[in-house]
Amino acid sequence: MGRFCTFMFTFLLGLQSLQADLSSIPITTLNNDQDSVAIDGNVIVWSDTRNSGHNDIYCAVYPDPNLIEITTAANVQDNPSVSGNIIVWQDNRNGNLDIYGFDLSDPNAGDFVITNHSASQQDPAISGSVVVWRDNRHGNLDIYGFDLSNPGLGDFPIVTQSSTQVQPDIDGDIVIWLDTRNGNPDIYGYDLSTLTEFPIVTTTTGQFNPRISGAMVVWTEEPGGGEDSDIYGIDLNDLGSGPFVICNDQADQSFPAVDGSFVVWVDDRNEQTHDKDIYGYDLNAQVEFAVCLANSQQTLPDVSGTTFVWQSYHSDIDIILGEVVEPVDIEIITPNGSEMFLAASEIMIQWQQNSGEAVEKIKIEFSDDFGLSYSLIADNLDNNGSFLWDPIADIESQQCMIRVSDRTEPLNSDLTDSAFTIFRCQEELTADFNGDCGVDIIDFSIFSQQWFDCGNPFDPHWCGF
Repeated sequence: MGRFCTFMFTFLLGLQSLQADLSSIPITTLNNDQDSVAIDGNVIVWSDTRNSGHNDIYCAVYPDPNLIEITTAANVQDNPSVSGNIIVWQDNRNGNLDIYGFDLSDPNAGDFVITNHSASQQDPAISGSVVVWRDNRHGNLDIYGFDLSNPGLGDFPIVTQSSTQVQPDIDGDIVIWLDTRNGNPDIYGYDLSTLTEFPIVTTTTGQFNPRISGAMVVWTEEPGGGEDSDIYGIDLNDLGSGPFVICNDQADQSFPAVDGSFVVWVDDRNEQTHDKDIYGYDLNAQVEFAVCLANSQQTLPDVSGTTFVWQSYHSDIDIILGEVVEPVDIEIITPNGSEMFLAASEIMIQWQQNSGEAVEKIKIEFSDDFGLSYSLIADNLDNNGSFLWDPIADIESQQCMIRVSDRTEPLNSDLTDSAFTIFRCQEELTADFNGDCGVDIIDFSIFSQQWFDCGNPFDPHWCGF
């Protein structure tokens, strides 16, 4: 079985193993930019420039295909974060950056102010009812918070060192951030339940982009001196054991995200062929896997449970979702990659159902851009294992893929394992007598036969002149 952005790995569960695929689905691919994506559960939020080119906040509750307009206020709204039904973001509608929020469970109430201090507040993160952000009300960057369940408390400081504190993240009672009090970027934490600050990583190398899930903290480690950046982690329940390597491939790895046992990041190891890719690691199984290796730039991933989202740079910036699902029942047999087909000819598409409840109706789709977009070939077909696509698309592309899916369960689907090619015949190929877009012994045979045939049906001696 194949996927546009695919991985196959094993979870070790005692003596059993479970295989899973990552099925990739575009969330939004409009002709403008969607970026700064975040996810919690099945709620996906991002910053969107579809309205007059300035950034607004949009949302999708997967798998509902309808997009939700969160705010289209004046100026720029950016860097959203989500926890449960609450979405927060930084907002410039008042002329400086403030923090606003929106409750999906009460959409008619509209957005609301969390903090609009005259200084700048940026990069919010939320967990449960607590929102944290970076704040420059004291002339340098500190970390502040707000508890939506106790609004009377107002903004409260988490750390106000004279040095710089940025890039906050939160999960439960633990807030983490990047801190320069020691002269280089370190990672510190704060326990809201005990009002206690503590160091997490204070090595002489640089740590950036820290993220937290439960007791697991991950970050980008930059040794300096031109060395490649790597992904590291640490268990807050075992700080004494120190940091451990998650990925130190001989290229840059950056912008990690973590949830549960899954860590994902941006990876440059294939930059000569794929630009930036998304890779992941299962902390439980200790297995690395590729999330997306498409021929475009993939950046800034996030993860929630077994669902991944990221930004895909093609002609503009789109939001892509990948979900770990149980092995699907449908498997494409042909075309399954590397084949070559003449444009406007025919292809016998074949598939099989391996297991599970019988699939009644099938949908077949075609992509000529590695799965970034699809067109419908046939819909509501009987699941008889084959379909003659005649004629096929009259195009030229080396990025062709077929997707066969259960009509009622779209995630029960399969893609060709790798791209195949559709090509047009060269017009100047005049020696192609039988029209198969190639010159071979058959064409020579046709030529030889015509050599002895007469071109005038009314005078058999015509060819003898």
